[in-house]
Amino acid sequence: MYNGQRQPWNPTQPPQPGYGGPPSAIAPPSGPKAAQEFYGRGPPTQVPAYRPPGPQSVPYQQQTGPPPPAPVQRYESQGPGPYQQGPPQEFSQHQQGMNEATASMGQMRISQQQVPPGGGQLMMPTGEGLSQPRTTYPQQQKQYPGPPPPLAQQQNQPPQRPLQPSYPGHYQQQPPPTQFPGQQQQTQFPPTGPMPPNPNVPPTSTIGQPPPPTQRYSGPPVSSFPQAGLAGPPQFAPGRQLSQERPGPGSMPMGPGMMNPGNRQPPQQMQRPGGPGMPMAGPGMGGPPSPASPRAFQQPQAATPSLENMPSAIAYYEADAENRGSLPYVTNDRTLPPLITTNYKVVDNGNCSPRFMRPTLYVAPCSNDQLNISKIPFAVVIQPFATVPDDEKTIRLVDHGPNGPIRSRRGRAYINPFVQFVDGGRQYVDRFDGFTNEVPPEYFCHLDHQGRRADLLERPELCYGSVEFVATEEYCKEKKMPLPPAYLFLIDVSYNSVRSGLLSLWASTMMTLLNDLPKEEGQDASTIQVGFITYSKAIHFYNVKASLAQPQMLILSDIEDVFMPLLEGFTVNVEEARTVIESLLQQLPEMYANSTETESVLGPAVRAGFEALKAAGRPGKLFVFHSAFPSYEGPGKLKNREEKKLLGTDKEKTQYAHQSPYYRKVAEECVGAGVSVDLFLFPNCYMDIATIGTLTSTTGGRLYKYNYFRAAVDGDRFVEDLTYRLQEPVAFDAVVRVRCSPGIRAVDVFGSFFMNNSTDIQLAAVDPRTSIAVDIKHDDKLDEKDGAYIQAAMLYTSLSGQRRIRVHNLSLSCSPQLADLYRNAEIHSLLNFFAKKAVHLMLSTPYKTIRERLTDQCAEILACYRKHCAAPSNAGQLILPECMKLLPLYANCLLKHEALRGAGDMSVDMKSWLMQLISSSNLASCLALLYPRLFPLHDVEPNQADLPRLLRCSYMFLRSQGVYLLENGINAFIWVGQDVRAEFLQQVFGAPSFHHLEAEKLTTLPSLGNPLSHQIRGIIDRVRKQRQTAMKIMVIKQKDKLEGWFRGFLVEDKGTDGSPSYVDYLCHLHREIRELLN
Repeated sequence: MYNGQRQPWNPTQPPQPGYGGPPSAIAPPSGPKAAQEFYGRGPPTQVPAYRPPGPQSVPYQQQTGPPPPAPVQRYESQGPGPYQQGPPQEFSQHQQGMNEATASMGQMRISQQQVPPGGGQLMMPTGEGLSQPRTTYPQQQKQYPGPPPPLAQQQNQPPQRPLQPSYPGHYQQQPPPTQFPGQQQQTQFPPTGPMPPNPNVPPTSTIGQPPPPTQRYSGPPVSSFPQAGLAGPPQFAPGRQLSQERPGPGSMPMGPGMMNPGNRQPPQQMQRPGGPGMPMAGPGMGGPPSPASPRAFQQPQAATPSLENMPSAIAYYEADAENRGSLPYVTNDRTLPPLITTNYKVVDNGNCSPRFMRPTLYVAPCSNDQLNISKIPFAVVIQPFATVPDDEKTIRLVDHGPNGPIRSRRGRAYINPFVQFVDGGRQYVDRFDGFTNEVPPEYFCHLDHQGRRADLLERPELCYGSVEFVATEEYCKEKKMPLPPAYLFLIDVSYNSVRSGLLSLWASTMMTLLNDLPKEEGQDASTIQVGFITYSKAIHFYNVKASLAQPQMLILSDIEDVFMPLLEGFTVNVEEARTVIESLLQQLPEMYANSTETESVLGPAVRAGFEALKAAGRPGKLFVFHSAFPSYEGPGKLKNREEKKLLGTDKEKTQYAHQSPYYRKVAEECVGAGVSVDLFLFPNCYMDIATIGTLTSTTGGRLYKYNYFRAAVDGDRFVEDLTYRLQEPVAFDAVVRVRCSPGIRAVDVFGSFFMNNSTDIQLAAVDPRTSIAVDIKHDDKLDEKDGAYIQAAMLYTSLSGQRRIRVHNLSLSCSPQLADLYRNAEIHSLLNFFAKKAVHLMLSTPYKTIRERLTDQCAEILACYRKHCAAPSNAGQLILPECMKLLPLYANCLLKHEALRGAGDMSVDMKSWLMQLISSSNLASCLALLYPRLFPLHDVEPNQADLPRLLRCSYMFLRSQGVYLLENGINAFIWVGQDVRAEFLQQVFGAPSFHHLEAEKLTTLPSLGNPLSHQIRGIIDRVRKQRQTAMKIMVIKQKDKLEGWFRGFLVEDKGTDGSPSYVDYLCHLHREIRELLN
């Protein structure tokens, strides 16, 4: 945790005193008279959480005399500046004692003047829904001979200014005459009451408490961070106007008593006896008790947390889609892009699209000290080969002739839209090194009166943030242009593959799949060549040359020294050798139908495929279909070392270490030759994925796993996955290098790749989902006027065999203000970076340490915002920055994920596979793994075009009359309530009733020929296409034995393994923040 004296958080531990302790912890006033006065006057009225200095700060138990007979009103400041009004001295003493008493009872402090007209949740006046802070207007001091006047007369607040539209879809409040320096829009929750008394801290210095009356605010140093001159991003957050009856996703009642693990009951609706506009009656509301129950407030109940009042990811997605989805995102505006969950259009006018590069901060900090204070990582998530939608312009291809692309002579950065031409166009200054370069004569052009080239609009490399250059022979290995790539198919023909039906299924569908191999845009046919290898204890090569009448087989029995016995006819064009290939695929199932080999090799077979492509001089891919544990004597032999009892202990990392260096060495050789490995596993036992998985993680490939494969049950899913993988565009033999402007540099990279030096990121294959996260650090201070620049260049071989360089350029504004960092943070890039880094640390660090570090960093990020950027408020209030309001939710989801959890019922292979999935995941797939999508299916209309509206991942949103689809990119669960209409079950599942539904036998939904069945199946197909994977479908009946597994994916609830719910974790994080601020 944060320091050595703090104990790790246990969600099952009861809350500590001062943080929602039971009412019995309150010591009642001694003496019968005092007790009668304490209990006989109704509920204690909530009071401000400040303590005036001097003799007024006397504990309640030490006061003498009865309290004032009139009900106590609340006094609270509405912004910076002096307190213009205050209670008399004797009144403050009673107010202080009541404040301490109500804090222990777990009551929430609220403001009477903020009762919404329709009832429901009360909104706090400070920060919630305001784009600018309020201003306190000075007025004269007043003396109170008796009870103070109503709160509305005390505060004398100016009327709120109306919301004015600044542009379509964006409403903001007109700024008041003055504002806090450096303050930004924020999410603020109702307070939890004052901090417990600390004898070492003077009462007047408690963080979050207002200053004494007639004194000016001297709390958190917000004035040391003045407002930057940069325009912040559009603020699109629902539920943030004071006039709303229900709080938006950013509002949450936080108070003592919220540390009840697993309590997710919705709060009871407060009754309003006087109608709209009247103060609410209840504990701490300032209203009188009911005459029928004079002792109704003897035991005030603690505030019950409600998941509905927590910041909602679904509401955040919907608000962004509504406000940003219809407007094109112009990249050079230097504002936050739409969320990755929003369907948006990008207009590239000099900065690369966020589909290719998405930093965690869209405003770079000017210094490393500023970054260390905020604790926000400055990183960039790069997806260099991301898919571009059809309605956007494709990346332009530029050919600069035999001399190649224009580059800076010092830093070797490629020419980009940020260069500045000088000396009449004869020279240009590069932003990435500050060096002045000579313009080649063939590239020279005169400048206009504004200093721009006359042919600017004719040069894509000077207009667009992403562009491709045609590479010359200098960028090729041995200065020779590469040949078109090849695909080799290696299939295990041992007993398990034959018995499960894998070999027959693969052979029968392969010919159809080969007809749709990827091709270059503008080509009539694919130029990719194919070859075939089978193996068990020996390796079999096949000659499928087009001139042969029948295929020929060559057997390599010596697996110690693998070589390529066949040079001609091994890789062929599909169209030219179609007849021979079809003959081979028809004969393979018959050849090995009686195979009895139970052992098989793996490493030597992969090396044989690598040697074959290396001898042919082609980059390419190896599609390996393996079903047996590689225990055969020879290179790459493995032993069963699984010890599930080590999961969740400090020795867990030993299970992820490579058992044999052979596979790592083969993978590195494959990367050097531009050969990628895709591994399809069909295990019936332990396979040691931590060791053999390095073949895919190092080369940029993918690993698919089908446990206990049966062709009749899992065949369609396997064929669909293979189809996706064969048809997607790929970049081969790629090298990525990230360059930064002076003052910053790339220091660390996370993902699936290989690096043999400190700068070059090598990937044998790059597909549209390939993603890496690059950590950025400061070498020097950045100038606010110059900005920060990042360039990611990828050298690769295209599908046609052409060597190209894809360049993505990103420019960021710089600011010395912490508020600008929080205002321009990108939450999904942060999530992806945290996830990749956590998986990387799993190989060397105990998982408990990783979990504690993640929680500590989240608390430090939010505590820094509270201290330096947020408006002054009570320490009991939880305040979240608008752009990071989902940080606690995502952090808890990451901690609850199986890849970072203890053992449970999970195998070592499963955990290794999940770790590899997260390491190679892009932004969308990472979000799906950590926060699954939940769709209601029972309300679907037959002609509905869009996907159903999402629901929050909690069991409380499921109804027994409904049917729901939950998907995370790996599995798709269909949960069926026990009270679903029989008509729906008949039309979708073919079952007459809930009890006749045989869920365990359904691996896919049947096609029943009615409109509803067609619509439900269409929804599942659309979700699969979005994920580019064939998710396994499982039907779960309510109260079934498998429902516990399904509930484990409802990440906002308490986990079945005892992991905290979203409510519990947010309360714990709030306590961490308060301790840091103390």
